[in-house]
Formats: sequence, C-alpha cells, structure tokens
Amino acid sequence: MLIPIEDLRESSFAQAWLAEGREEGRTSTIYEMVRRAANRYFPNLTIGPELERITNLDALEDLCLTMHALPDAESLRARLAEMIPPAQPVNGSTY
Repeated sequence: MLIPIEDLRESSFAQAWLAEGREEGRTSTIYEMVRRAANRYFPNLTIGPELERITNLDALEDLCLTMHALPDAESLRARLAEMIPPAQPVNGSTY
C-alpha cells in the first residue's frame, strides 16, 4: 500500500525532518558566515572547531553584522569565548 505524496509531506514526521534539515542548513551557513567575516576583517586569525560549540545562532548572526566594529582579533576571540556554553557535567555529577 502506497501513501500519497501529499499525505506524506503533511505528516508530522516529514515536517519535523524538513525543519531539522533547514536548521542544520542554517547552522552551517552561519558558521561559514562567521568564518568568512573573520577572514575579511582579521585575515591572520583562524577560527577553530570551538565555533561549533556555540549554539546561539542569533548571537552569531549579530556578531557577523557587528564584527566590523571590533578593534582587533583578540576582541573577536573574547566575544566567541563568551558565547561558548559551559561544559555539562557527565551523568549529573559535578567535578
């Protein structure tokens, strides 16, 4: 038995899958925007994998729009470090 494509597209599963794909696309796009803006304004700065630890995409978008106003690469590094959420304890334990 085949499910009509219209019914499949309207299903909650398909909608959730599409939303997840859009969010993943937005995430990678914003990370790339930050890297490109940093390269433009601070050519000698390399942003490493710590960027992917930042989950506040709206804050990263804002940073891209205001990066031109940062005085130096260290200011950018400090702003990025502030955006990284603290590490979560493993199994509810605190170290």
